[in-house]
Amino acid sequence: MSTLLTWLPDELAVLGILLIGFALMLRIVSLRCAMGLLGGFVFLLLAGPFLDALIETLPWWLTALLAGMVLLALLRWFFSLFLGGAAADHMTGILGASAVLGIFRLALLPFRVVGWLLARR
Repeated sequence: MSTLLTWLPDELAVLGILLIGFALMLRIVSLRCAMGLLGGFVFLLLAGPFLDALIETLPWWLTALLAGMVLLALLRWFFSLFLGGAAADHMTGILGASAVLGIFRLALLPFRVVGWLLARR
């Protein structure tokens, strides 16, 4: 629920607070969880302009890296929603290991090309 509230526009902040209140009344969340959601939601509303200014000052490659990390976090949240937390953790570990292996393969590519050229002689 907290991930969904982060994508709520500022104009619909009242709807987010209303959703937290309804979830508390219907005992979907506890009082402690509702206060945490409400505090996080208010923090997001207050930090929004500062984050916008910070992202505008970053270089394009760092912004792209940050966007990729946010995309991966959303994918992990999506898969933990449908598969469960342990399966999403396992999937994240496999994807991370594949990314590291791909980086090493890309770094060793010039040596492979030189070896292939020398083997052809």
